[in-house]
Amino acid sequence: MYRRGRSAVDLFQPDEDLYRRYRRDDVKNGMLLPSALGFPKKGDNTGPSVTRSSFSRPEDARWSDKQRIPGAGVYQFPVSCLPARSKCPSTAREFTFFPKHVPLWNNYSHSEVWCDSLPRRNGAYVLPTELVKKELRAQIQRSHRIAIQAEM
Repeated sequence: MYRRGRSAVDLFQPDEDLYRRYRRDDVKNGMLLPSALGFPKKGDNTGPSVTRSSFSRPEDARWSDKQRIPGAGVYQFPVSCLPARSKCPSTAREFTFFPKHVPLWNNYSHSEVWCDSLPRRNGAYVLPTELVKKELRAQIQRSHRIAIQAEM
């Protein structure tokens, strides 16, 4: 899991899975709830954290930057479910979502789900509208699989 000087690998295959941990309260009647995919606050230059299957296993997503989170579950979803184009019906703004490999010293597989406006012109994370967030969560909800059941 350690970075050991390796560079980021920016190419993600469409069938590559992304792993994200969740709590038992994030699932109800077998359905992943919106709380399972939080978004950063305005001004944060970061997307929701995930780990990538090319460099990790589902259980690796149970680790924070300091410790293992006992009882955390892990769900997975394919890169291909991230919408390349998403238009907000209320503002007509367009967004794109994509994975970004952001390795940490102690977690080489660490990545983030990034958002930018279309046409792409930002080097920073763009916070999508609430309706677009809802659409992304629904897409992940349809495409996810539980890899490890949550106990907490």
